[in-house]
Amino acid sequence: QDSVVSDKDFPRNARESIFYLYKSLMRLLERITRKFISPHHTFREFAYENSKILGPLYRHFFELTKIVEKLRYSKYSPDERDMIICKQLSSNIEAGLKNRNG
Repeated sequence: QDSVVSDKDFPRNARESIFYLYKSLMRLLERITRKFISPHHTFREFAYENSKILGPLYRHFFELTKIVEKLRYSKYSPDERDMIICKQLSSNIEAGLKNRNG
C-alpha cells in the first residue's frame, strides 16, 4: 500500500506516532495546496486555511488537529484507542486526497 507513512517508519511511542502522522499529513497538504505553515501559525490556523481545499475532509483533519493540540499542550498520555482513531482519521484524509487528485 502506498501511504504517506509506513509502519516501519512509525515511532513506537503512541505520542510520537501521532505527531509523526500529523506532520506527514501536514507535509502532504503543503505539497498539494502550496500553503505552508509558518512558525507563528497554530495548527488550527493551518487547518482552517486549508478548509476550502479539503472540503468534507476538513472535518477529519480538524479532529486530528484537536487531538494533536491536546497532546502538545497538556500532560495527556495517549492510549491505543487514541492511536487507532488517529490512524483512521489519517487514512480517511489520505484516501480522500488521493481520490481527488488521482
